[in-house]
Amino acid sequence: MLPQLTETAVKHTLSMTTFEAFRIELEGRPVTPEAKVHDSGHRVIGGDMGDTYSSPGDPLFYLHHANLDRLWWKWQQVDKWNRLYQISGRSTQTPPYHNITLNTILPTETLGQSVRIYQVMDTENKFLCYTYD
Repeated sequence: MLPQLTETAVKHTLSMTTFEAFRIELEGRPVTPEAKVHDSGHRVIGGDMGDTYSSPGDPLFYLHHANLDRLWWKWQQVDKWNRLYQISGRSTQTPPYHNITLNTILPTETLGQSVRIYQVMDTENKFLCYTYD
């Protein structure tokens, strides 16, 4: 087991008080020199999951990312009214990129109507309509 995938590491990530700090602790590279929860999940599985371009071809990719979503939801629930709409970060890992905002559009191409980030920040709203236990 990688040290970034322990209960202690996850608790540390969830203890961050701003979204920017939480995001960096969750994502890791390229912002940090060492792997964090997100990167380590890909590394420990290996195979296609270890490759940026082929990882979505591995069914475990979706399980891993669903768990990252659950961790984000848990982080939000600690102080829901202050954390629910906190967002920061770049649009991509490589240039050209821009800093995202709640009004940044998430293109869905042919899958459906594109939405703005603020529309998908609350999993319990009418648009997404799900929660975690």
